[in-house]
Amino acid sequence: MALFATVAMLLAAGVYNDAAAPPSPTAYEARMATLDGGPDGAGGPQVALAGPRVAIGSHHVLDEAAARFHPVDGGASFSANASGMRDATATGDVFAWVEGGGPPSVHIRDFARGTSTSVAVPEGLEPVAGHLIVSDSLAVWPIPSNDVWRVAGFVRADLAPREFDIPLPGNLTPLAAVGWDLFLAQPAEDDRLWLYNASTQLLRQVAEGDGVQEVSAGGFFAAWVNRSVPQAEYLDLASGRVESIPGPAGVRAQWVRASPTAVLVGGLRGGLFGDSPSAWHYDFPTGDAQVYSDLGVELDGAVVFGLADRTVVAVSSRPLPREAAPLTPHLLAAGLGGMLVTVYLGTRDALQGQD
Repeated sequence: MALFATVAMLLAAGVYNDAAAPPSPTAYEARMATLDGGPDGAGGPQVALAGPRVAIGSHHVLDEAAARFHPVDGGASFSANASGMRDATATGDVFAWVEGGGPPSVHIRDFARGTSTSVAVPEGLEPVAGHLIVSDSLAVWPIPSNDVWRVAGFVRADLAPREFDIPLPGNLTPLAAVGWDLFLAQPAEDDRLWLYNASTQLLRQVAEGDGVQEVSAGGFFAAWVNRSVPQAEYLDLASGRVESIPGPAGVRAQWVRASPTAVLVGGLRGGLFGDSPSAWHYDFPTGDAQVYSDLGVELDGAVVFGLADRTVVAVSSRPLPREAAPLTPHLLAAGLGGMLVTVYLGTRDALQGQD
């Protein structure tokens, strides 16, 4: 009976711990790899993160949970001096986030200009969480208005928040911005991409197809993958034309990430034994397209990844050991104590039987 009681105690400890122990914490890490023109990316710095949300710029990664900047070249991290940071985003060397802890404000840190600006958001224009967009000319976000999402923001030259009068009905979601140009989607129209210029107030449809709303903004262009074709495409904002992004033959594009002057495109190459991943880096000023067999970081399973200045940044996660529930050590001690008593009694009885 003592043996059965001990086993039951240990089983109860296991069941209790599984039900009452806190969930396993998760560790996050950003890994960088430099695209130096060879066939493989070169592994670079690794930095621990406080959470999964980051903003990836040309030369820095912003850890939203810790409100800290990490240089992609491995330099020392430094504080963003922000409280209640959320919705961190970046394009090039321009970072933006919403600050809470009171009336919301939108903060812009521009490393290229060496400026740091905070703009109070008036009542009624509070940003919907998770959709802040920034460029070197604009900061925009969706707002709830009459049961639909509209778009508000400010021009960085005047810092005066207002609702943009965009002549498109229904819900609007800002996706990316380049200069004065804002890329928009209507959730009810999953295959259309719209472009609105905040200066001229002109609106036009620029693309249609599966995947075109997954826009990545560069310095003078915006890129996406049109899976209905399939091919990687970009809008040259100077010419207003949509062009295909040159790449290797036989590769079906799946995703694209932009930096100010280049794109990284990933896809699948068909082969005798199935598809294999492939990626290429296309530099617009030089016209060079470099194919990479190994980017130097693992993108499969990455929480998020992006392209800095010739550097791939990938955020990964891993579970840490789970802590025990409060009473688990006591239950285990009682179970182990019962086991020792059972062994002692069994041994004593066996020795007495030999006498």
